[in-house]
This record gives sequence, structure tokens and C-alpha cells, in this order.
Amino acid sequence: MSNEQNKIEVYYSPSDLCAMLDIRESTLRKYAVQLEKVGWKFAKNSNGHRQYTDTDIAAIRRVIQAKDKSDITIEKASKQVVSILKGKSASVPATMELEIEERYSDDIKELKETVQKQTEFIKLLADRLEERDKFIQQRLAKQEEQLLNRDNKLLETMRAIHEQKKEQDETLRLIAATQEEMEAQKKKGFFARLLGR
Repeated sequence: MSNEQNKIEVYYSPSDLCAMLDIRESTLRKYAVQLEKVGWKFAKNSNGHRQYTDTDIAAIRRVIQAKDKSDITIEKASKQVVSILKGKSASVPATMELEIEERYSDDIKELKETVQKQTEFIKLLADRLEERDKFIQQRLAKQEEQLLNRDNKLLETMRAIHEQKKEQDETLRLIAATQEEMEAQKKKGFFARLLGR
């Protein structure tokens, strides 16, 4: 058995094909009718409705691409596609391919320019982010220094207050000792005070 005998043909309904190509049924019908006018044969079911094979889908896709990319009529696009797919040589498909290639090269050039602009914009944003990060780091370092200075001043103030409290306590202790001594001397008699005993 050859490959052609083993090959099973898959048929798609118009609604399946419309979903695949993202077109309306009326548009599909228009393309199919035009392809039939220039000699393309579609399989039909018992009710006479078209059924589409993978080759048919490729043909319709090419018609859509040729029409969209090179701004030619459906009739011309259909003739060119049928000529290409049926192996007939024609000068028109070569011009169609050149037009498509030129269109693609313009699209590629436009995409490259867009990518270049986006790259420059991304670099600008990255530079701005870096500047912002530096500013934040400087700001945080300054705040940390201010907090450290404040903490040091607070510690110094607390030490000074502690020293003052110690001095106050010592002064109060000396005053208390002096008062006790004075009280003790008052209790001694007059002669004892006079004689220093």
C-alpha cells in the first residue's frame, strides 16, 4: 500500500473552518465561490454542502493573506493561489510574493523601531529607578545618622541627669550628717561643748 492509499482525508464543516480562520460564514462562502470560479474543487456532502480539507484550508488562508497583505482583489488572489497550489507557473504569484515580502520587511522594520524605542524607554526607567534607589539610600542614611545623633544626645543627657542625681544624693547625705552632728552637739552640755568633749 502506498502513502496515498493509507491517507485518510479529514473534512471540516463551514462552522469549524470559520472558527479556525476567525471569519464569518458569509466571508467563507465568498472565498469558496471565488475559488470555485477559478477552478478549485471542494468536496461536497450528500446535501451538496461544501466540506473542507486541510488543502482547502491552506488555499483559503493564502487568499486571505494575499488579499490582506498586498491589497489585491479576491479574484486576483484566488487566481494566484490556484496557480500556485495546482503547480501552474504564472508571473502574477511572483509579484504577489514580492509585495508580501515588501510588506513584511516594512512590518519588521517598524517592529524593530518599536523594540528600539521600548528598549530606550526601559533603560530610561531603569536609570530613574536607580536614581530613586540612590536617593532613598541617602535619605535612609541621613535619617539613621540623625537618629544616632539623637540617641547619643539622649544618652548624654541621661548620664548628666544621673550625675546630678548622684551629686544631689551626696549633698543631701552631707546635709543630713551635718544636721545629725549639730543635733548631737546640742544635746551635749554647755561645758562639754566649751571644753570640746
